Amino acid sequence: ECGVRVALGDYVPTFYGSEPKKQLMTEALHAKQSGVLTSVRIDEARQKELPIEQFYFGKEIGETVLIPPDGYDYLGYITVSGDNFSDAQENLKLALKTVEYEVAPFDGGSTLGKTNRTSRFASAQLRRSLRASDKIERIRHMSLKDQRKLHIGIACNSFDGASGAVEQELSSVGRNIQSELEARGYTTTYVDFNNLSQAIRTLQTSGIDLVFNVCERIHESSLLEPHAAAILDAMKLPYTGSNPLTLGLCIDKIRVKKLLNYHSIPTPRWDYIYEMSDEIRDDLRYPLIVKPANTDNSIGIDNDSVVENEEKLKEQLERVVLGLHRPALVEEYIEGDEYDVPIIGTSAEDLEVLPLSRTIFSELPEGYWHIYPFDVKFAENKIYKDSLIIQEPPQKVSRKLLSLISEIALDTYNILDAHDYGRVEIKVDKQGNPFVLELNPNPSINRADCLPRVYAVQGKNYGDFLEKIISLTITRYKGKEPFYHLQTSVL
Repeated sequence: ECGVRVALGDYVPTFYGSEPKKQLMTEALHAKQSGVLTSVRIDEARQKELPIEQFYFGKEIGETVLIPPDGYDYLGYITVSGDNFSDAQENLKLALKTVEYEVAPFDGGSTLGKTNRTSRFASAQLRRSLRASDKIERIRHMSLKDQRKLHIGIACNSFDGASGAVEQELSSVGRNIQSELEARGYTTTYVDFNNLSQAIRTLQTSGIDLVFNVCERIHESSLLEPHAAAILDAMKLPYTGSNPLTLGLCIDKIRVKKLLNYHSIPTPRWDYIYEMSDEIRDDLRYPLIVKPANTDNSIGIDNDSVVENEEKLKEQLERVVLGLHRPALVEEYIEGDEYDVPIIGTSAEDLEVLPLSRTIFSELPEGYWHIYPFDVKFAENKIYKDSLIIQEPPQKVSRKLLSLISEIALDTYNILDAHDYGRVEIKVDKQGNPFVLELNPNPSINRADCLPRVYAVQGKNYGDFLEKIISLTITRYKGKEPFYHLQTSVL
């Protein structure tokens, strides 16, 4: 109409469009590489403060995310408003900071997305299709009949009855292994590394074929634990469990954290100090937990280890660094359930994640942090004993989350080059994000401990578990070059 009027020479008044009530801006959320979604953090409180019109996140932890050329997935989108273009652009930048997510990339060395567990009671194993590419078929296991002809040495620690709870545990595990194996027909020799010179003489003269290594101390120090395995290597004696490098590395929690960060394994944000003059990064969010960086068995960890302010943080740092004379590891405290992930095996052909163990802390009285302090494990604390809920296997947990926990644990186990058996500890926050706390490559395997317990979920007993470990060790050594297990391509 206006065009006709202009053609006829009629006057047409200038038309001014009205300003929009607000400017909208949207951005889709994408991954940088194909992989598995391992972590999601959404700051809902901050989102409420921003002019967010719509927010959608369509993926769950444990789901596959693809980008070209593998496929195309988008994680979700976020839409904000502003008074003008610049205002909306700035609001979008702020809104994007409220969403943090991590996608662990697919690679040949990772087990993410590659396990299969037929039920929560079963072991998770690498899918057979992934094993088909192995170039060399594994040598079959020694028969059970021949295996029981072996002379088994039991490298352990013996303490008198006046010792503490930790020492009593270390003493009993060796004796229980010895009695169980002897009941099944094995010849055994007890090798007490608390008397090092006698232990070496026993290893030299007793005709031992293979050593069941559950030694955790030399000269009463856990820092010397790796040297027991080193002595066995030097004496050319095959042994169960991990090599000296892995045992030594896992004692040093600071180095482990650095290695896990390098491999994009989700772990609580952290820092560390060796001296009180060292500074802690100021972007860590309270509450924080302060741990000795090179002890085992939760030594040095109690309810006061979790702190909510700078004053309490300093107190705990002083307790660890000046009192215990240890470096201190500082982590963001993760509120949620804790999972023990028991793993047996070494290679892709025999690795198994046993049924998981889940600890629920929700029944603890107010004022108790949801952690495993020393007095839970060794002091028979009645409050914890009556309040902790342990599920083996976990109940009412999605298969997706259980698979993700298992696969992250397997990656941790492989990255740190553990052998034969180990236990990965993982905390899962309220949003379902798993965080690796540590790997124990030499966990206690006494009758009532985690690995034998969950092995029994599958209808097996303690003796079956011990013989399985011996069998895995024999397979690991057969057909290999001497000292092959001291080399790793992962690190």
